[in-house]
Amino acid sequence: MPPATTSEETPSTGEILATSSWLTPIPKFWHLLPHAKTLIRHYGPHTIFADTTVLVRANTPRSTKLEKLPSAKLLARSFAAAQDAHGSAQPDGPAKEDLELFTLLWRTTIEVVDQILEDGIADGEAFGWGVYGLSFGYIPSFPSPPSADNSTSFDALRQRLHTTLLTLPNVNNPQRERERSSISPAERVGRLVKARNEVHLCGTLLVQRFREEEWASVRWGHLIAVVERWLGNLELGVG
Repeated sequence: MPPATTSEETPSTGEILATSSWLTPIPKFWHLLPHAKTLIRHYGPHTIFADTTVLVRANTPRSTKLEKLPSAKLLARSFAAAQDAHGSAQPDGPAKEDLELFTLLWRTTIEVVDQILEDGIADGEAFGWGVYGLSFGYIPSFPSPPSADNSTSFDALRQRLHTTLLTLPNVNNPQRERERSSISPAERVGRLVKARNEVHLCGTLLVQRFREEEWASVRWGHLIAVVERWLGNLELGVG
């Protein structure tokens, strides 16, 4: 692990934005994310100024020590505020630069997740758990279309996905492994194939819903966290 960076060595937001322009999506994601976390660690939680859509930093900056990462809650609050401020006019200042970086990180994250999904490089279980996590950051902009088959509604698909994920092999779940050992190898394989197909189907249908709305209804923090975990598990772009 490299030594902690001092505040004097930390590039400015403008420098980070400038040097990101020539990077492809995955390297750009890893280039932007640490700086976004640093900004949130120092100046978060970002919020929306009362009765406006203007992003503002916390009144009192936090410690300038970089060793401690911001909590998931702090990240979520700042990214949620940035999402609410996105697309509206902002006064010049540091918070505006923060929003520019958070917005670029969000756009880059969409490019990365689309690449992961289109290339099929996330395995079935990682894909399924990631999509399940995303579903909790989904705020629908329109209701599920009426259907005679309620099994394809958003909530039903999420529940089907979760139920199936819990049936997959897990060495950390002794009870599940004991249940698997009580059936024949052929039946185990059959159940596994069926479960993986169900994960793929439910996950794909949920992702289609996200994409129909161009990811706009997914909270930024949820998607960024899922993509960070996917890339880490796949060891893509991790130094």
